[in-house]
Amino acid sequence: HPRILQRRRHRAEAAVAKGAKRFIFASSNHTMGGYRDEDVVLTPELAPKPGNPYGATKLMGERMGKSYAERHGLSVICLRIGWTQRGENRPGDHMGDWGRKMWLSNRDYCQVVEKAILVENVQFAVLNAMSNNTGMKWDLSETRRVLGYEPQDNAYAPEWM
Repeated sequence: HPRILQRRRHRAEAAVAKGAKRFIFASSNHTMGGYRDEDVVLTPELAPKPGNPYGATKLMGERMGKSYAERHGLSVICLRIGWTQRGENRPGDHMGDWGRKMWLSNRDYCQVVEKAILVENVQFAVLNAMSNNTGMKWDLSETRRVLGYEPQDNAYAPEWM
């Protein structure tokens, strides 16, 4: 939607104008939702395949971030955030297998954002942000390498069942 993209552009412009060093963009797993039924590992390097208009707007936000990193020298980190819910954010059957495999716990969410804020020497990155869920398609190796992210939770661990 044009208004959504315009708001994102205004935020990036404000960051540049105020001399911000880093812009963290809350992207989404929806940028890769078109791969839901395909047997493929979802890395940040894999060509995006939004599964819906929301995913397409998040992809445009990532592309805009890359442009600001290149044109203005702003450090931009785009986090493709997994499934989260308000409050306690407990995984469960209501999520289905797809949702559970891309769940991001509150603890891991805080960790990945903090690391994205504090990391040095990153000009631009698109990174998956999920917990360490058994059997997931989402590859976290680049997030681990770039940020030092070590997710603590697993939607299939006994404490979440």
